[in-house]
Amino acid sequence: MTTSDYEQRLSSFYSVLNQTLRSHREATRRLDRFLSTGFNIFRVIRPKETRLSEIIADLLDPSGSHGQQRKFLDAFLRGIIKENDLLESLLKQQSCSVTCERRTDYIESSQRRIDILVEFENFGLGIENK
Repeated sequence: MTTSDYEQRLSSFYSVLNQTLRSHREATRRLDRFLSTGFNIFRVIRPKETRLSEIIADLLDPSGSHGQQRKFLDAFLRGIIKENDLLESLLKQQSCSVTCERRTDYIESSQRRIDILVEFENFGLGIENK
């Protein structure tokens, strides 16, 4: 392949890429009137770590204020647990508890805490929020 052929192929590639990018930006601009794809409430309110943990814990809690029961929790579990037997077992369990700022050990004087703890019958999931 000559330098001229390479330059022509590269120019053609970037021309298609540029048109695709323009089309994507236009589609996003139109969709944003309905979906607000770039909006992030956390950028606006800038909650501290503990408040953000409370928000996440409320979403993961099947009895949380959102009223969606297990929808958020089950979607979260499907996203992070890749072992099918464990995932299916957790999805079938009817009850779980979600707490924030749980001590990581049982020594009264300890100051170490896990940000969010989701506890099932025989399984616990600790979430450290950063």
